[in-house]
Amino acid sequence: MLHFKNAEEKRLMFLQSPMPMESTLDTENVIVENIKVLGLDGFYIKKIEFGILLWHDDETVFQIAGWLTKKDLFKIAESIEFVR
Repeated sequence: MLHFKNAEEKRLMFLQSPMPMESTLDTENVIVENIKVLGLDGFYIKKIEFGILLWHDDETVFQIAGWLTKKDLFKIAESIEFVR
């Protein structure tokens, strides 16, 4: 897991975890959208101005979360190069 924060203490997190992954998520007042990242199935989750991209392949779950726009989260996700 990687964490970044700016001068205003707003955080960005990147997580990569083997499948299956268990996680909890506050689902009150959220918007959930089915998406694809690099051709892989996933979800975009938004609560207020906080966004989460969650996607997976057959072996790994990936998550980027932070106080960024959906467009910026996708830019980060699509810039990731996978090395096996």
